[in-house]
Amino acid sequence: MHTQISHQVQVAQGLHIDLPIDVCQELGIKEGDLLQLVVINGEIHLQSRQQQIKQAQQLFKACLPAMKSSLADELIQERKVEANSE
Repeated sequence: MHTQISHQVQVAQGLHIDLPIDVCQELGIKEGDLLQLVVINGEIHLQSRQQQIKQAQQLFKACLPAMKSSLADELIQERKVEANSE
């Protein structure tokens, strides 16, 4: 379930907007943080680096097949097989 919060912000001189303090506090955004501005179907979305990392992790997780062992375990097993064949 997604939470939707709406705030009205005004575009100030120089095309600047101020983010509401309560939103920044809730999302852990601090002065000086870099945010990624993404336009999706005519809508402006701001993402923090942490949100981008989480999104990337979810994408990679969805791409990996369901595995019974970890990739590290598979690599160790492959190395053992190679060592035994030498």
